[in-house]
Amino acid sequence: MSGKDPSKMNGELKHLYEELFPDELDLQNVECVYDDLTTPADSAAAKTATLPGGCGAASLLRLGGKAETVVRAALFHPGPDELTVVRAGDGAPQCLRLADFRCIQTTEKPEKFPPVTPACQIENIKTTDGGLFQAYVPEEQPLANGIFAFSTSAYTVGSFCHYKYFFFPRLNIAQRVLKRFLGEILLDRGAISEEELKRVLAEHQLRRSKKLGDIIAEQVNLLPSIVEQAIDRIYKENKNLRVGEILLMTGLVDEEQVKRALEIQKNSKKRIGEYLIDENILPEETVYRALAEKFRLEFLDLRQQAFSKKAITALPREAVREGLLLPIRYQGEELLVAVTAPDSPQVLAQLEKHTEFQKVRLALARPSQLNAAINKLFPPDAGE
Repeated sequence: MSGKDPSKMNGELKHLYEELFPDELDLQNVECVYDDLTTPADSAAAKTATLPGGCGAASLLRLGGKAETVVRAALFHPGPDELTVVRAGDGAPQCLRLADFRCIQTTEKPEKFPPVTPACQIENIKTTDGGLFQAYVPEEQPLANGIFAFSTSAYTVGSFCHYKYFFFPRLNIAQRVLKRFLGEILLDRGAISEEELKRVLAEHQLRRSKKLGDIIAEQVNLLPSIVEQAIDRIYKENKNLRVGEILLMTGLVDEEQVKRALEIQKNSKKRIGEYLIDENILPEETVYRALAEKFRLEFLDLRQQAFSKKAITALPREAVREGLLLPIRYQGEELLVAVTAPDSPQVLAQLEKHTEFQKVRLALARPSQLNAAINKLFPPDAGE
């Protein structure tokens, strides 16, 4: 697990594409520590227990958070979905199910660990039981039943992480989020220039910080100070009035201007991805393909998808419309569900409520296509 306190990482998993450029991430420094990954553990206890394909001492993090340390572990032995462990003071190997663990951390590199290249990147990984991890994740992942990663905290100057290598059973991964900002991904894809991105960021930040009085002042062509004084005077006389009522009582604007100002203020709170689309700076598909990369999800063009009746009836109408999510089809035992905001509390709440006993795999879709498909397959009531 990363050196950070998991309780303090919760904020990092929310609204991660609000900003564009990181303050701390510097992947240029990663290469100098790659050789350190092959250093075997020299624990005396680990040497005394031999297992085929063993990967040294291990910390076994069970679902629910309970941890256990063993002197020796062998992943994928005797079967691909199992591991064998040897506990201290007990020389008898024991076979365990990988599905019972949120993460297995080892001191030595597992034999199936993928190549470590400069393409590996930091991810925030959330498990189905709420566990939060931060780790480097190699781009190539050879196994279908889980992902390999290695610790980020091992490379902090003056510190040492005993368990360097991680394996996350895929069944127990709830969310993966690339710790890169949307702007970086768009730059790498050649979708936008650095100069234009800096300009857009400055404009977006300016709009987000603009007060309602400033918006009104622009509409009526007055100095912001005059508008603010009028608002303050009415507010001091009656503090129970709503914002719209105060603005009308100033006599500076009419009802339509108030509605327009409130709408502008609401739109100014949009995330940077929405801003890029709404201002016609980038196409919707370009932005959402970049977001799919960030959230490690498949991007779906809904015009090319085959919907199954069984899948469409897997979620109730209210869950689909309230959560803005759309079941597409079953892939084996997994239900493929299209969303536009995989970190949305509404999405997560509806999935938790209605898919308790089935496996779900999320994919990202464009909002325009998703809304059109939902309205066609789950039309609104007359009162909506």
